[in-house]
Order: sequence, then structure tokens, then C-alpha cells
Amino acid sequence: MDGCPRDTGSFLVETTEKIYVFAVDRNQLDDWTHKLCEIAFPMSWMEAGAKRGTLQRGNKVDDDKE
Repeated sequence: MDGCPRDTGSFLVETTEKIYVFAVDRNQLDDWTHKLCEIAFPMSWMEAGAKRGTLQRGNKVDDDKE
């Protein structure tokens, strides 16, 4: 996205009133988008990711423990 700092990833959050543009360190982009999805769409994300294969964080969490 134009105007974002170098080495960042950008994403949009669109509401009924505004569009927000976020730019975060590329290493943290998955964490940011996952956390926003958890807040916006509360459910058991570990279970849903395993069933649908979307936003799977279970494997990453297990990798971090080792």
C-alpha cells in the first residue's frame, strides 16, 4: 500500500463508518490480523482452524513452545 513505512505489511479494516489502514512490522502481521479476527468474531479459533484450515495458529503456537 502506498505511503506505508518500508518493511511493514498493511491491511484494511472496514467498518460501516470508516476504513482503517494499519501498517505493522511484517513479522507481526499474522499476529495482528489473527487477534483482530478473534476480537471481531469470537469463537474457538483453535477448533475452527483445524476444521476449516483457515487462520491456523495451533501449529505455530506448538512450534513456539519448543
